[in-house]
Amino acid sequence: MEGYVQRIMQAPDGDLHLDLAERVPRGGFGNYAIAEITPEWRRGSASFRYDALLAAFRPRLGGITPWEGGPRRVRLRGPLLHDASHEDARPRRSAAAPLSAWEIHPVTGIELWSDAERRFVEYPR
Repeated sequence: MEGYVQRIMQAPDGDLHLDLAERVPRGGFGNYAIAEITPEWRRGSASFRYDALLAAFRPRLGGITPWEGGPRRVRLRGPLLHDASHEDARPRRSAAAPLSAWEIHPVTGIELWSDAERRFVEYPR
């Protein structure tokens, strides 16, 4: 799935929860797909730490200050999982919501858009 990580947050179960939007919404927070990076996939990886992923994704929410250039275009890979806890979440006009109860869980691969190379480049685990 391709898009822009709007928010990254540490979930109580240790997963890193990513809200992935198709495009960067102007001045706000748009509807999103959910992706989660599990502790098992992060274990032993310096680049899959919270702070490293913040710098890689440049999300709108989750960091201390806004990132120059805004969120970065990314491609996330992994199996789809139906999460019933998102079943009643419907996109709303007044607030951002998950687009579906389906999510990428766990994220098993990450690619980042390179402006210099004009293509996605594998983000090392």
